[in-house]
Amino acid sequence: MWKFLNSFTGLAVLLFIIGAVGLVYGADAIRDPGQPHDPLLPWLYFGATALMIVNAILSVRHYEQKMKEQEQSSKKKEEARK
Repeated sequence: MWKFLNSFTGLAVLLFIIGAVGLVYGADAIRDPGQPHDPLLPWLYFGATALMIVNAILSVRHYEQKMKEQEQSSKKKEEARK
């Protein structure tokens, strides 16, 4: 479980909080200065949250796959030395 706690997950939590604030207080509460009014802005933050969660999962899986490949190649090298 702890392996999925990385910067992508932290960013997803922040984006979710911003989206929730936008739903509760209105889209104008999270709007940047000069940005036009967009009532769908909180939902864009929720979409970004989903993307960050997917990114967190994929990065951990990629790291685990690379570690398995390195472990297998080191075992093959050890067997070849014998």
